[in-house]
Amino acid sequence: MTRLPLALVLLLPLCARADDFSSALGDIQAKAALRMAQIRVVPKRPAQGPQANLPAASETEWAKVIEAVKKSGKFNAGNLFQPASFMLEDKTGDPKADHMLRVVSFLGELNDQGKFEAAGALIIWMDYKLDAATGNFNAEQWMFETDVYGQLKDVGHMTAVMGPNGRPVAPPVPEKLLPGDARVKAKLDEQVSFWAGK
Repeated sequence: MTRLPLALVLLLPLCARADDFSSALGDIQAKAALRMAQIRVVPKRPAQGPQANLPAASETEWAKVIEAVKKSGKFNAGNLFQPASFMLEDKTGDPKADHMLRVVSFLGELNDQGKFEAAGALIIWMDYKLDAATGNFNAEQWMFETDVYGQLKDVGHMTAVMGPNGRPVAPPVPEKLLPGDARVKAKLDEQVSFWAGK
């Protein structure tokens, strides 16, 4: 599996295809919409294909994640360098002490009819632990790229030491992960369950 870069948040290239489910995310008014339109169908994962060995979110919980994003997600129309997206963000803790950031974002584009067509999703988890002796943060980040059904496509995991200004003190340390690594499935399930509970 290829490794997602540390700075990647919403700058993934758009997938070439948009399926019936993504089209069913509904009509979005590009000028003013800040909410995902009503989903008319419950997403069903296609028959098992060559990626069947990759971890995937449970269909029940993934449907709840979609509902949470539909209910409270913020819409960004995107631009030449960034796809359109519906994003939810959750911050906990004091930014000057231990804190955590979670993000789930459905990425896609508005088609000619003004419908948002999702091409996939990103789930990001960042945890910052303050080192009182130095004032720096020991940061850990997980990033999951999935298709619209919650099937894992790519994963990235890395650690870094970040200064109080939010910049790395030293180069980040990426970890090469295989799809079968038990930590990948466990962390994906943990994050999906978190968003399903929103």
